Amino acid sequence: MRKSKRKPKRYLRRAVKACAILVFVLGILFALFVATAMFSLHLFVTVLTPTTNEENADYREVSVARPLVVETVTVPLNADKPVYTENGFTEWVTVTVSGSVERDGEFYLDGLFHYHDKQQYAKTLFINGAWAFERQSVEGQFPDYSDDHFYRFIHWVDADSWERLGFQFLDADATDLDGVFTVEVANTPFYGRPEAGGR
Repeated sequence: MRKSKRKPKRYLRRAVKACAILVFVLGILFALFVATAMFSLHLFVTVLTPTTNEENADYREVSVARPLVVETVTVPLNADKPVYTENGFTEWVTVTVSGSVERDGEFYLDGLFHYHDKQQYAKTLFINGAWAFERQSVEGQFPDYSDDHFYRFIHWVDADSWERLGFQFLDADATDLDGVFTVEVANTPFYGRPEAGGR
């Protein structure tokens, strides 16, 4: 009499099938986990890494606190060439001008005003070849004449690039005089204004 082959029990077949399904599901979950982790890491690095890509037009709209940069340059009266900052600046900056020139022992001009009319700006201070107030657009922020010849105002720089600023003090009627002015530039419109949260 022939012996019949023993067939695997039904529960063994079910167990093998269940294990296969479990392994498949775990594989899918692991792949999703890895993909999510990589995407999160990419976002994290993208947010924290500053971009210099000029084609990305929206990078300036991200609110990022810039470290304070303050630079001081000394500018002779009627210099042949502008005196440039070492740093590049963009958007609104604070410019502080001080110093004056005398003629025959009396005040002749300072960084912004002439002796003969202290109510009107003298076109003496030039920034990157243009009169300093030619592109000003902040109403009421221009300083009045000061006896200490110290002035602080906000200046607009091109927002599409970082520019080194070149300063000149030119006066055709003072070619016989010597004088030196001090210009301080800060990369924030709030510099020198504690009431606005600046230093």
